[in-house]
Amino acid sequence: MFSPLLDLVSWATVRVPGHVADRLRGIGTQFRGLSRNAQILALTSFFWTLPTAFSVVYLRIFMREQGLSEIEIGTISSTQVLFQIAGSFCGGWIADRIGWKRALVFLDLCLWPTAMICYATATSYTGFLAGACVEGFQWVVVPAWISLLLSGTPRARRPFLFALGGLNFMGGGLLVPLGAPLVRAWGVSNTVRGIFVFGAALMITGIAIRWRTVKDRTPGHAARRVRRAGLRGLLHGHGHAFRTILARPVLRLMFFYQLLMRMAIVVGFTYGYLYLTDPRGLALDKARISVLPLINSAMVVAALVFINPMIRLARIHRFFYLGLGLRMTYLLAIVLAPAGALWIVMGAMVAEGLGFGILWSTANTYWANQMRDDERPRITALANVLFMVMTAPAPAIAGALYVHNPRAPFVMMLAFFSTALALQVAMDLREHARGRT
Repeated sequence: MFSPLLDLVSWATVRVPGHVADRLRGIGTQFRGLSRNAQILALTSFFWTLPTAFSVVYLRIFMREQGLSEIEIGTISSTQVLFQIAGSFCGGWIADRIGWKRALVFLDLCLWPTAMICYATATSYTGFLAGACVEGFQWVVVPAWISLLLSGTPRARRPFLFALGGLNFMGGGLLVPLGAPLVRAWGVSNTVRGIFVFGAALMITGIAIRWRTVKDRTPGHAARRVRRAGLRGLLHGHGHAFRTILARPVLRLMFFYQLLMRMAIVVGFTYGYLYLTDPRGLALDKARISVLPLINSAMVVAALVFINPMIRLARIHRFFYLGLGLRMTYLLAIVLAPAGALWIVMGAMVAEGLGFGILWSTANTYWANQMRDDERPRITALANVLFMVMTAPAPAIAGALYVHNPRAPFVMMLAFFSTALALQVAMDLREHARGRT
């Protein structure tokens, strides 16, 4: 009676390792197909992985332990968005003015370690606000970073490149459970302070490697144009980027989709783990939730290894729907789960990790492929400004909803994702009609 089960186990032990090895070889082939800058930036991004992962899980809990209210936490997130606006506003102009590489290295060196030290030493609202402001202004680097990342990388490789970026962003979740004994022994506050100091040292190491190895790819005509125009070129560049977005229907539609997705991400990062440990929410143990980012990151890796190699530009929209559906499943699960239901949350985190791994790759590829390399810094800078202006009220609004009902912000996120789904359907119907005619 056990022979079918034994046959299944035998097949799995023989075939699964070979299948995984084939997938890993495919990842190696795709990685070698990236530009040298993309390879270096992707690998050095792991120096940012650990501190950012701990920040996502424990920073808001750390704020609560220091006496901050939900409203204060929401206003810190909204203020951070305002500084993201300021950084994004001049990011494209600075990138073209001083060169993509200099903008990336010098600004990262000034901003990231400073933000980590501010968080590590914070004991009140003012300290956390200072760290959030510095971290928010770090968005000034994004146009230079994304331009160096994509320059020289074929369009067909970009789904893999963005999936790799998602792994860098979420991979620290594999390390967060190692902090559970520290949290039990030292408490959340002391553990997070130590991680942020260590994270500042890691980031400085990554920045030094980038300075020695990354090659500048700033187009000569872009630098000459910005230097010739001076500060007037800042506004002129934003005006040209705005007209470009309006003139391209797919780019315009993708802009609104990205806006809705970013609103949902900001709300989730601000209140996600706070809700999981809140007695009015799911009331999970603060040390035990360290297993959740492990599951999340493992699923992101699984998406990279098993799902991402199947993504082709011609059918990328199918994977978009799959990723969006999985993330909506996660939201429904945590909204409906009873207090203390760790197993339900763990299952939901499987869907969230797979959905994030798929959606990060497909959505960013959609967006990036609508721009030429020489116009990417300006469009990226303007788009980030508009994104931040429109998302700035979201954390504060979510905070007010959270005070009333801790589940309410996640219902709002479901509404954002549903609207994004409707926009994607509209875009696919437009493309389908164009293909028939």
